[in-house]
Amino acid sequence: MKKFKKQAFFVAFFSAFLLVFYVAINAVPAQDEKDIIQRVRAAIAARGADWQAGETSMTALSKGERQKRLGALIPEIENPKKMIYSGPLVSTPVKMDWRNQMGENFISSVKNQASCGSCWAFAIVAVMEAMYNIENSTPYGQGNFVSQNFELDLSEQFLVSCSDAGTCQGGYPDEAADYIKRNGIAKEEFLSYAAADAPCNPAPAWINQIYTIEDWGFVTQGIEDREAIYNALQNGPISLYMVIYTDFYSYQSGIYEYTFGENEGGHAILLVGYDKGGNYWICKNSWGANWGENGYFKIKMGQCQSGTWMVAAWGVTPPSFYPPANVAGSKVENKSLLQSEYGNLINWEPNPMNTGINVTKYRIYEQQYGYWIQLGEVDASEFEYFHRGIDQFVQQEYAVTAISDSNQESCAGFITVF
Repeated sequence: MKKFKKQAFFVAFFSAFLLVFYVAINAVPAQDEKDIIQRVRAAIAARGADWQAGETSMTALSKGERQKRLGALIPEIENPKKMIYSGPLVSTPVKMDWRNQMGENFISSVKNQASCGSCWAFAIVAVMEAMYNIENSTPYGQGNFVSQNFELDLSEQFLVSCSDAGTCQGGYPDEAADYIKRNGIAKEEFLSYAAADAPCNPAPAWINQIYTIEDWGFVTQGIEDREAIYNALQNGPISLYMVIYTDFYSYQSGIYEYTFGENEGGHAILLVGYDKGGNYWICKNSWGANWGENGYFKIKMGQCQSGTWMVAAWGVTPPSFYPPANVAGSKVENKSLLQSEYGNLINWEPNPMNTGINVTKYRIYEQQYGYWIQLGEVDASEFEYFHRGIDQFVQQEYAVTAISDSNQESCAGFITVF
């Protein structure tokens, strides 16, 4: 019994020691934080930078909690096929800001990702919300324009919980855009933000209000191209990648440039405008409206990789649901899963029941929450579809329908994946 008590004492002591050690390395004493801010201010003055530092909602957090507000990851290699820049315009405005275009603020409200590395989700959702406002504002007459902010609020949690683009430990804005193109995204009311890796469990009605995009592409990848960025911004806001340094947490106002501290990690935000004369970008952050300039900040061009890995999206579609006309064929087990280092494929063969039909393309569906959701289409000469969303450990059903030259869906068989 004495031996047991002695062991219990050491276990309790060691646990308490670990707890104190964890708190010590993650917490920053208030005085130390004030010293850091003073050092940042001194560095700003020495460099002659044009921004103001002070206590913010971020400096009040521990180092560990601050880093949870980051999380943007970038591709390991560039993909030239996803570049969308085709050449310089004749001219672009000297300055622009989508918060004040044609008398309207097209940007959705500032949000707070809280203690979850989901900035990648907030950035691409912010692009979609703004593009929806822009694309659905109505032109009329000669040279006039009816602009409107529809206050669309899409679910970042849907991407965190349901997509294959990332988690609260970080993710990829480009893969989030690709997921939305393939699967769509729910509105906030159907899956509220939890700032956690919660289960994918949206309210059932979300399926009737799916928002998707026509496509997405990189404006820049590993190298900054300001002309490309100016051009892309004429169509709407884009997702911006930047490296965060310690001094950025204490940003209050002005044109930020790096002055002090270490590399804290990658961050994704929304680029809403620029000022060529002032040499800065205008950005919307996801740290709440109490940080920076009411949730926004300006950053000097060329700083912190802020001109790289920019993602644009377009063709935001309003809610629509079109189930397949006929998926009454027999199930084919284990037919669609081909594993390779490049991803997963759904493949099929021509259905004999379609003999005599002039098939022009195939349409691929996935069973989700009791509904058939369209993933995409391929030409009639193709019999496979690349789909990164396949889970090898969950039984999943897909349907492929043959589309005729009169745009009618004909008979097709289920494909079941185990």
